[in-house]
Amino acid sequence: MVLKMIAVKGCPHCEEARKFMQDEKIEFQEIDFDSPEGKAYVNENKLEGGPVIINECNEGHVGFDKEEIKRLAESCKKA
Repeated sequence: MVLKMIAVKGCPHCEEARKFMQDEKIEFQEIDFDSPEGKAYVNENKLEGGPVIINECNEGHVGFDKEEIKRLAESCKKA
């Protein structure tokens, strides 16, 4: 399971999420908030702030929450 993290440059919560996923060995792809892909997802889903964490089932969460990141990493495996 690979998560996507849409991260804002200089965002402390994005840095916390990045470090947490690295420490927990959760595979993720980081997408810049200002990139075309980042902007498209954020605008389409009317989101603000970061990090935005998304799993392969397109379930997402805004903000840094360890339990929510773990849940997103595991939820599609069961489907």
